[in-house]
Amino acid sequence: MTETGARGLDVFDPSPPRAFRMAAADVLRGLGEGAFRLGLRRPSVPPVIRVEDRFLTGVLDLRAVELNYLLEFVRCRFEEVPDLRQGRLAGVVFSGCRLPGVWGRNLSSANEVSLSGSTVEGLVDLTDADIAGSLVLRDARLLAPVAGGLALHADRVKLAGALLAQGVSVSGELRMAGAQVGGNCNFSSGSLNNPHAHAVNATGVHVGGNLLFNNSTIFGTVLLANARVDSALTLRGASVAAGKVDEEAGLDPHADPTSTVVLDRATVDGDVQLDREFSSSGTVRMVNARLGGTLSLSGGHFDAQDHGLVVGGGNGDGPAVELDSAEAAGAAGGHGSGEAAGAAGGHGSDEAAGAAGGHGSGEAAGDEAAGSGWAARVEAARTAAVGLAGTVRARVGREFSETAPVRAESALESAGGVSGRAPGQERGRASEPVAGRASITGADGASGAAAGGGASGAAAGGGASGAGAGGDTSGVASGPRIDRLMGDRQSGGKRVAEPIGFGRALHLDGAQVGGDVVARQAFFRGQIRMVDLQVKGSLTLDGSALDNPRADAVLGNRSHIGSNLTAREVEVAGGLELRGVQIGANLDLRGSRITQPGRYRHMPAGKPSLDVGGGVIGRDLICAGGAKEFVAHGGVRARRAQVGRMANFNGAVLGDKLDSHALNALGLQVQELVLTPVSPPRGDVTLRQVRCTSLDDNETFWSATGWIDLEEFRYDSLRNPIDLRDDDEVNRRLRWLRQAMRRSYRPGPYDQFAEMLRACGNDEHAATVLVEKQRLRYRAVAEGRRWLRPLVLLWSWLQRSMVGYGYRPARALAWLVVSWVLGSVWFSVGPPLEVINSDDRLPWNPWLFTIDLVVPIVDFGNKNRWQLAGASQWIGAGLIVTGWVLATTVAAGLTRMLKR
Repeated sequence: MTETGARGLDVFDPSPPRAFRMAAADVLRGLGEGAFRLGLRRPSVPPVIRVEDRFLTGVLDLRAVELNYLLEFVRCRFEEVPDLRQGRLAGVVFSGCRLPGVWGRNLSSANEVSLSGSTVEGLVDLTDADIAGSLVLRDARLLAPVAGGLALHADRVKLAGALLAQGVSVSGELRMAGAQVGGNCNFSSGSLNNPHAHAVNATGVHVGGNLLFNNSTIFGTVLLANARVDSALTLRGASVAAGKVDEEAGLDPHADPTSTVVLDRATVDGDVQLDREFSSSGTVRMVNARLGGTLSLSGGHFDAQDHGLVVGGGNGDGPAVELDSAEAAGAAGGHGSGEAAGAAGGHGSDEAAGAAGGHGSGEAAGDEAAGSGWAARVEAARTAAVGLAGTVRARVGREFSETAPVRAESALESAGGVSGRAPGQERGRASEPVAGRASITGADGASGAAAGGGASGAAAGGGASGAGAGGDTSGVASGPRIDRLMGDRQSGGKRVAEPIGFGRALHLDGAQVGGDVVARQAFFRGQIRMVDLQVKGSLTLDGSALDNPRADAVLGNRSHIGSNLTAREVEVAGGLELRGVQIGANLDLRGSRITQPGRYRHMPAGKPSLDVGGGVIGRDLICAGGAKEFVAHGGVRARRAQVGRMANFNGAVLGDKLDSHALNALGLQVQELVLTPVSPPRGDVTLRQVRCTSLDDNETFWSATGWIDLEEFRYDSLRNPIDLRDDDEVNRRLRWLRQAMRRSYRPGPYDQFAEMLRACGNDEHAATVLVEKQRLRYRAVAEGRRWLRPLVLLWSWLQRSMVGYGYRPARALAWLVVSWVLGSVWFSVGPPLEVINSDDRLPWNPWLFTIDLVVPIVDFGNKNRWQLAGASQWIGAGLIVTGWVLATTVAAGLTRMLKR
């Protein structure tokens, strides 16, 4: 049955004609009196009471009423709030209506409840409602009765079907804590406006399908703590800003001052998608969340700071305006800063801001950058309201697309709200600003504009002078100050380093991800905190930009990554701290640039650009050049790390300060160590206790500007073995060692070099290394013995030249032969010797006599038969001493050879 009024009712007309009026009680009275004739229907379909184009006066009182009729109101306006509390209805539909609110606590509906296309200027209360169908809010406009109040209160609501809210516009809090939705929950292309409070409060919600916020504009926090989503959670293309301020964040170091999306302890069985131009001005939190699928962040823009741009308000008494970077704000009664004011009276009928009691529409447009052809995207309509709601339309390039109605009468677009991006260029790093504007026209034809692309914008509406009709009060409204919650960043005019820099852009502590974390071509301003994160797949940051200078850009201590952690060609302003991380395959930073690392909180020393101390990497640690050089201005720290296969520093640029570490690999364990940087490391290098199987290096590495600590550095082979005939290569490497240790004496590196050569069968070159070690040893001893310095150096020279410090036994044998020949010549031409025992008849032989003097222990029966005198006595004694020294050297050499 249908009750139809005169065609063309304007539900926003403040004084509808009497022809449209109908008492709300007549809806049911007509049914009871048989005034409506019911049509034929099937037994399973309830009859429909349809009311069109009516201004219903009085209260539609269905409280505790059981009605087996589906109520359908089309283009109706209600004078009083319909009362559906405790009712048992077949279904209720408000299509294109205007209502002062809906009271539906404990409502029971056998079919859907719909507010599609309707405007509700008060609370929609569906607390504890039980709806067997779906709740439809498609293209609806829900306005809280007071600024920041509840627009929808649906705690513990039960929906057997879906919640369909595509294109919904909400000014106030959308609260559905503990709700149970059997199907999808869809807020795509919606506008949820409750700045610095909860835009969505869905704590403990259970969604049986997908939870969608695609392409939505949200001012306020989306609170999904303890939520359960049986499929995917998607915010693709959404813009979230002006999150709720946590006043106690300064007391808890793990809290975040402003969070835009909160998924703490939430469980999502499918993917979580914050990608494809997703934008957040505040922290995205997923602390201790459990994600069954992939966390997609590719192409997103994550900014830890809320820049306090213009946001819309909530009720007819005036807008809730927050302006930090704009120059003006419109307000009820027509007050603002000299350049912007909202109109306080009249009726905006064109595409401009409406006045109190009327409505209108504004348009926000992103112009093309001159000569570039870039498409500008209006991330959010930053609007403030005086009267009723208007419509905001966003223009991309040359075309307009109408979005959900937004309660707006003055629009202001700041540079932070409009972003442009050239093809192939990362978002948020455009070299030129892209202009955006919002135009406002009042009832009297006066107009104003808000310009984007700079630090501020200005708007005027309602009057030619830009002043409101209600007065001309100057002032600038500003958003809440969160600087004190994050710590003052200015002290005495100087910037003060903060432990977390700009704040946390992404907070994933303790989260568990069943798939991958993909963040290609994303932009992060602030810290990515992922302590104790567990990812079964890979974590990818390829091509992204991380901006958190003088602090940690990524804090991922004790994280577990099942496969690869890749960050190729990433631009990082800040540091990467991954201490104790466990990575199943590769940590790949090929071609990345990591600059401006932070400092330790309680130490004056600066932090490294990359810290993987104590980490376990299943395969490769790649800090090498790719399409670009790998740059780590703060150096790399890999103390006590374990790498399964290769640590690769090929083509790297390590360090930028002479008084810091370029590479600290104390205790690193790896199979292959590649130390072939493209430029000498600037700073100290620590390879103490490093253990590797293969070493690949170059002269550039050994030319580090600082000290290279090589104590207990063990390597089994060189990637390019030294040929047995390549003496120049050995000498070159000895020069590298002397240069690395600043010509100081450390025996360990020489012993290791010689041991490696000997293990490869290169004994001759090993002896060369050990001779050089002894030479440096005696030089160090001489430097510590000032008065004995000449004698020590002489003794060192004698040993080196004669016996090679015992490592050249062949040279000792040669000196024995020389001594034998010289002695034999002397005794042959010298004065004759006296025979000790004249009875002996042994013939004189100077050669046998000399060899008997030179060779110790063995007695050939000659040296005791003749008496030495004069010079011959001294020469004979010298030959005996020389023989003992050289013979023992030869014996020691033979012993070592036999042992090998």
